[in-house]
Amino acid sequence: KEYAKKKRVIVKRAHFFAENNIKMMILKGYGLSLNYPVPNHRPCSDVDIWLYEEQQMSDGSTKRCSAQQKADRLLQEHFNISIDEDKHHHTVFYIDGVMVENHYDFLNIHAHLSNRIIEERLQRLTQQPLEQVIVDDVSVYLPSPDFHTLFMLRHSASHFAAERIVIRHLLDWKYFVEKYTKQIDWQSLRNIAQKTNMHKFLDCINAICIDHLGLPSDYI
Repeated sequence: KEYAKKKRVIVKRAHFFAENNIKMMILKGYGLSLNYPVPNHRPCSDVDIWLYEEQQMSDGSTKRCSAQQKADRLLQEHFNISIDEDKHHHTVFYIDGVMVENHYDFLNIHAHLSNRIIEERLQRLTQQPLEQVIVDDVSVYLPSPDFHTLFMLRHSASHFAAERIVIRHLLDWKYFVEKYTKQIDWQSLRNIAQKTNMHKFLDCINAICIDHLGLPSDYI
């Protein structure tokens, strides 16, 4: 029921934003659940999104630009939704009791130098081809495999350092790698993991997924 509730929120907001020429990219949560054998078995605590518009550049290319501020303004104007702006890298609002984090950055760049290094790369990776999925009758988008592996790695490492990680974090990694390993630039991921001191953590979650969760070793 909780999964269905969050899915309805995603559909409702994606429809609204599409009517205003804004596209929705979903981070973690619902997007990662699609890799599970039974998607609604993966719990999703909230909905993380990055909203963007596509702009034509002078050289003929298309660039994705954050539409976070425009989207928040539209929500306030059309639905009188209260927007919490007192966060480092996203705003927060509630739709039908579901918390939505509307990202303009992906990491708290004020916390650590390594976050600024990773954030810079994540921003570049938003320009890679995205995966389009249809949720009910509306299009939403998932980050590229290179974006998602780096984002998941940092998110899990931060949880591990500050609090804990749970089996869900490991299953997210296992199912994602099983589906996308051939599309992941493993050397680039390892390079930035070493640069930001996450390489041992990366080795550990890979080993746990191989030794205990059934991930084939040749997928890494």
